[in-house]
Amino acid sequence: MRSVDAYDTVLLGSPVWNVRAPMIMTTFTEALDFDGKTVIPFTTHAMSGLGTTERDYAASCRGATFGEGLAVRARRSGTPTTRSGPGCAASVCSEADAPIHANVIRPHHGAVRHQRSR
Repeated sequence: MRSVDAYDTVLLGSPVWNVRAPMIMTTFTEALDFDGKTVIPFTTHAMSGLGTTERDYAASCRGATFGEGLAVRARRSGTPTTRSGPGCAASVCSEADAPIHANVIRPHHGAVRHQRSR
């Protein structure tokens, strides 16, 4: 993507690794002009919520305003838990309400495998 000029709102989604979005997301956002755009971060994670993504994107998405972020957590039972906003006040989705794109991460004989939640 060379420009976000055609968009008013940009959703930035990634996993959270070690409390932050992967460095490629910073490289991606630093190369774009977010002046006048609204950025909404969303993440998947095992335990760290949005981590530092809101702070990191605020530094790399110069000129943007930020909407409330969303973090989707996979639990061992396979039911995603969503967290949003400053401090990530928790709210739990039922299996029927769970987003179809959420990944469930389960240990499998020392390896990690990914499965769709539904």
